[in-house]
Amino acid sequence: MNAGKLVTIVFIAFASFIGSMVFFAFTKNADLVREDYYENELRYDDIRAEKANYNALNADISITQQPVGLVITFPLSIENIAQGNIMFYRADNMQLDRSFPLELNESRQQILNYTDFVEGSYEVTINWEDQSKAYQFNQSILF
Repeated sequence: MNAGKLVTIVFIAFASFIGSMVFFAFTKNADLVREDYYENELRYDDIRAEKANYNALNADISITQQPVGLVITFPLSIENIAQGNIMFYRADNMQLDRSFPLELNESRQQILNYTDFVEGSYEVTINWEDQSKAYQFNQSILF
């Protein structure tokens, strides 16, 4: 094989590789920014204060995966929850984001069914308010 044929084969292989990478890049979903990105940035100081309020409680919220579903458990020291929201943010596909109202049972737990989720990584944000303060808890989970 002479040098001209080798250069042609290498060029065709390289062009095929670049073409396949371009095709893959255009078919990949890239929802990496939240729809409410700017609103969240404007609320940055409020969010920091909410996280500081949660950290000051010295109580850990537990998120476990059990056979009955995803179990979110609040400790007894967190009382007087007036209202709240649980948000599951999926960075790679915003169609998979989920939001649920915070509705604890008598065991101070909320159980979410696995059918509401797709396998992958989620950023969990739990916001709630009592009579005087707002709180925010964040954790990453993998289904």
